[in-house]
Amino acid sequence: MKAARLVGPRQFEIIDAEVPTPLEGQCLIKLEKISVCGSDIRHEYSHLFPEDHYPGRLRVPGHECAGVVVESRCQEYREGQRVIIYPGRGANSGGLVEYITSGPDLMCALPDEGDMAEWVLCQPSGTVLYSVQQMGSLLGKDVVVVGQGVIGLSFTMLCAKLGAYRVIGIDPIGYRLEWSRKMGATHAFNPDEVNVIEAVEEMTGGRGADVVVEAAGYPDSFNTALRLVAQFGKVMVFGIQGDEFIPVEHNRS
Repeated sequence: MKAARLVGPRQFEIIDAEVPTPLEGQCLIKLEKISVCGSDIRHEYSHLFPEDHYPGRLRVPGHECAGVVVESRCQEYREGQRVIIYPGRGANSGGLVEYITSGPDLMCALPDEGDMAEWVLCQPSGTVLYSVQQMGSLLGKDVVVVGQGVIGLSFTMLCAKLGAYRVIGIDPIGYRLEWSRKMGATHAFNPDEVNVIEAVEEMTGGRGADVVVEAAGYPDSFNTALRLVAQFGKVMVFGIQGDEFIPVEHNRS
């Protein structure tokens, strides 16, 4: 089978590797779709490791995977069944391969119909669902989502469906703002065109948003989230920051 490994920052090598053999209680899955997470890019693909780190382990990064069971040695899954797989950690982590083994505890069954490219997004959307559940009731509240990529749009959709009074999407890319409105945002702002701090303050009578989600992963968006939230409000920091330390603009009004 073909497998990928990092041989330097932003540089992959494709090699031939043996197809893994499933143990008792495991399945062998042929991967069909992989989604790229921000953590894959910032913690592995773009990260500058010491020289002796390269070449890296096979199939790393990649943890949002979907495929078809081609051999089953467990009772929970049958051959031909479509599944989502979380590759786990350690030696068995990473999904940049054609075949992977997994136990039932790291798999989730998919329907037989539908586009696998859409089903694979259940994994990142599931992490958003868990995060939204930590917010408590959103009924009648003002929510701002900074960043309208896949993760930010998932937050926008779920917050809107859970009864938020206003859901405000923020992103500098126009087509993402269009999707933000389609996914339930009541307002969508481009920070390069609108002073989002003033806009949110005007809408909320100077109070700020009850909940702010940081889903972009940059120091500027992190500090914007802190400035948008109301006193005693909640900030959900979801975006993956690339730097080890984030400067906090604590003295800005």
